[in-house]
Amino acid sequence: MDKVVEIRNLSYTYPDGTPALNEVSLDVMERESIGIIGPNGAGKSTLLLHLNGILQSENGAIKILGMPLTNRNLRKIRSKACLVFQDPEDQLFMPTVFDDVAFGLVNLGYDAGTVREKVGKILERVDLSGRENRSAHHLSFGEKKLVSLATALVMEPEILLLDEPTSNLDRKERREIIEFLQEIDKTKIIVSHDLEMIEQLCQRIVVMNRGKVILTEDREILKDDDKLKSLGL
Repeated sequence: MDKVVEIRNLSYTYPDGTPALNEVSLDVMERESIGIIGPNGAGKSTLLLHLNGILQSENGAIKILGMPLTNRNLRKIRSKACLVFQDPEDQLFMPTVFDDVAFGLVNLGYDAGTVREKVGKILERVDLSGRENRSAHHLSFGEKKLVSLATALVMEPEILLLDEPTSNLDRKERREIIEFLQEIDKTKIIVSHDLEMIEQLCQRIVVMNRGKVILTEDREILKDDDKLKSLGL
């Protein structure tokens, strides 16, 4: 299998001086599902935000699908590595569900007919057909999560970057999201505190703490309660 993500010695400090990442190196292979876990403030979401260039650091290097993550490659990388935020309110900002899901396609220059076809198919896939003309803000939280996922999947990305995909969902919504993600045959990098979900979806576990990758193991580690406790999990 090919490497689709290569991170080398990545460090990042927020403008207020808060250190977030410290010499992080990690490879992700094609169609691999990676779960990134760790305590609050470990740097998990900060790392995810670097993988499609929302945050950029001059310290270290990232390659996505063989392309250096630079401003020159950013447009193409964002169409291939799509991020789904933890909070749908950070992702959904257009007047209607259709407009939200179509946004990326329109910006890539797809014609109107192709946009309608692709949006229709992906909304059917997430079981939201018929809600095209509604405002996403009038949907349930679980439906908003699905619309956010649709905005990424409609781009037909090779890599899905998911920040806490099951947070704040009820039991039924959580189960539906997990089952849906299990069906997606793409590289998935998932940041979450939901260890049960991570075990169901991910083959490899990356543990972070204080901005560092401190452990990389297969998902069997999630069955070792003593090990998890020792890692603050």
